[in-house]
Amino acid sequence: MAGGQIDFRDVTLSENKGIIPLIVFLKENLMGRTDQDIGTLLVFSEGKTVCALAASEVQEVVFLPELSHPPGMPSLLEGVMTLDGMAVPVIRLAALLGIQAPATGIYTPVMVLKDAKAALLVERVDDVFQPLQADLVPAKDGQSFNGCVIAETRHRERDIYILSADRLLLEEEKTRLAEFKLLVEERLNRHGLAAS
Repeated sequence: MAGGQIDFRDVTLSENKGIIPLIVFLKENLMGRTDQDIGTLLVFSEGKTVCALAASEVQEVVFLPELSHPPGMPSLLEGVMTLDGMAVPVIRLAALLGIQAPATGIYTPVMVLKDAKAALLVERVDDVFQPLQADLVPAKDGQSFNGCVIAETRHRERDIYILSADRLLLEEEKTRLAEFKLLVEERLNRHGLAAS
């Protein structure tokens, strides 16, 4: 690490073959860190919008699995994935941002949030770096929906919006999502598919 950042140009996701070393590196070195490491950012994009989450807010990054679409699924969901026997609601970032969603494929990344409470489906995960405090510009009140953008920074000639995973959804949406997750897990239990 030099100058407060990890050089990831050799494992960028600009090509499909680059996604495997990046995901392995993230899982082994960054995912699930404690709050003291919140300065490390995981950068991802959806269309032309480039965002980041603190690495401490992301449990792991996986390839897009087959999603189920149970009856009564909230409209904000892309579907539900099963991870280690647990139901994980998958939210399409484009839907939250109000932009057109790019096409998905077998290499489309899904970022599983801490404690597997939900996952974000994004077009690309392509960088990890630690910005200098001086390079962070706090977001203004009312700048984004529910204050989900907490700061902005610039890295490799791109403007990056730093998001708060906790503010991506309204409290009512979180409650509905948690209730739906419980229903799906109960269904998995009935069929003997839940984690033991």
